[in-house]
Amino acid sequence: MKLMYGKIADCEDDLRVGSKRSWLVRQQRVVLIFLAMALVALLLVRSLQIYARADQASFGAYPDEPAHYLSGLMVRDYVADGFRESPVRFAINYYLHVPYFGVGHWPPLFYVLEGVWMTLFGQSRVAVLWLIASITALLSATIFFAARRFVSTPAAACAGLLFCLLPQVEWTNNLVMTDTSIALLGLWATLALGRYLDTNRTLFALGFGILAGMTILTKYTGLYLMLLPLAFVVLRRRWEMWRRWSFWLPLGVIGVIWLPWLALTHRFASTGLQLEDFARISKVPVYLKIFFLQNGPGLGVLLALAWVFALVKWKSLNDLEAVLFLQPSALVLWMLVAPVPAEGRYLIPTLPSLILLMCLAIGRVSDWGGTHQVAFARHWGTAIPVVFTLLYGGWALLSFPRAQRNELQPVADFILQSKELRNASILVPANAEGGMIAEFAMRDPARAERILARPNKVLSKSDWNALKYQSYYATPAEAEQYFEQNPIDLVIVRKLLQGSVLPPEKLVADVVKQFPERWKAVAEFPSETGGYSVFQFAKPALWNQPTRTFVERVTAPLAH
Repeated sequence: MKLMYGKIADCEDDLRVGSKRSWLVRQQRVVLIFLAMALVALLLVRSLQIYARADQASFGAYPDEPAHYLSGLMVRDYVADGFRESPVRFAINYYLHVPYFGVGHWPPLFYVLEGVWMTLFGQSRVAVLWLIASITALLSATIFFAARRFVSTPAAACAGLLFCLLPQVEWTNNLVMTDTSIALLGLWATLALGRYLDTNRTLFALGFGILAGMTILTKYTGLYLMLLPLAFVVLRRRWEMWRRWSFWLPLGVIGVIWLPWLALTHRFASTGLQLEDFARISKVPVYLKIFFLQNGPGLGVLLALAWVFALVKWKSLNDLEAVLFLQPSALVLWMLVAPVPAEGRYLIPTLPSLILLMCLAIGRVSDWGGTHQVAFARHWGTAIPVVFTLLYGGWALLSFPRAQRNELQPVADFILQSKELRNASILVPANAEGGMIAEFAMRDPARAERILARPNKVLSKSDWNALKYQSYYATPAEAEQYFEQNPIDLVIVRKLLQGSVLPPEKLVADVVKQFPERWKAVAEFPSETGGYSVFQFAKPALWNQPTRTFVERVTAPLAH
């Protein structure tokens, strides 16, 4: 009898060990499939970036891009400097030399990631575009992984790749922007919330809180995630959730992650907000037009129909599916209230959930066809997504515009490669401030010592959005007097064949024209849009210690 019990115990131990090994094998398989999908998506996104000539483009296709790049570069340089001073003091000094970053106005998480990436892989534009491609690849793999619960593996793969082909996603992938980071963290947070509501496990509530806090710490757009659990409880009438401490746990976690940063930078965060766009109902038709036009032929309609399908099937949705349904609505509602203008990039975080809802609809229709013995119904869920993705990919490849030639790079290379000029202080063109500063900073090892001055700061003042100009000088003679007292070695003047010239740009052009004896033309860089001219001051200063007037004007936004 003892021998029998011993054999039974040994068998039970073997089963437990075998079960554990089987679980580990399954988990390894899941990880490998996820990584394989991420690799395929990464190759696709990089191929699209190369095809669009994003590697050779200048910074500045969108006004925020140079600030996003330079913010990460500042973090990289702070790490390389060995943390020798406080980050605030370092940032203020850095801004005197590289006056175009946005840490403080925007939260820091993306820039910390970007700075670490630059430390490991370099600060070139190509290196940072690999980071953007990697973020999108993770997002694509997450869509694939989540879609497998609704459709076949090939169809789920098409769903992940379809996201990479969307015009708005392609556009942001070719720039240094934060939109896909917000979409990735927001999707992870949404899935974690869905798992918590399905299982009531505190671990998933904690995960939702951490991921939501990280989304908000990437950009304040992530605040929409705080609406999701509240909307779920109200619309599902799950009032008992109010009494669970784990339901409120994410709120505390978000506060711990976000509130210290808000307390430190609240005076900067509101800079640039356009209060006239606060809670404007007129943004609704704008967003609808953007959604249906920018997502290409038919896809906007299909995504909208998928959302309507989920609305009709609301009562039959499980908790995860219900959260996926609520996520786009919560984001759009937040963006309607937020004091920012309507832009297509703000809708990018809605696209993963809408694609998953489309997979849900395809899966249910396919199952219905199979149940009712409709011919080939079981193949719909695979054939239709594959064919549609191939056709959509061809359309996206043919219709997406390629980047224009980088007109700023020759200017920066000329100055940095000149023995006489490479240490010069420079007034960059007002109409291309961010892009030109980014080009110099990316290539210049001495960027933390060189003076790069902005006409919009030292010759005039304006709001964050470069509007409402107030010039410090009424005439070119007055501006020339400023240059005598605050010597700048070089000024770069931009000539535009089309478009409006900013007031400081016109003032600088008038100065070098009216005082040719003091400003010597040293280089011309003509282009299809007009080109750039470089002028050297007759009394070279090569100064690295800016004057008091210069410091006060440049750091005015920080002096609150």
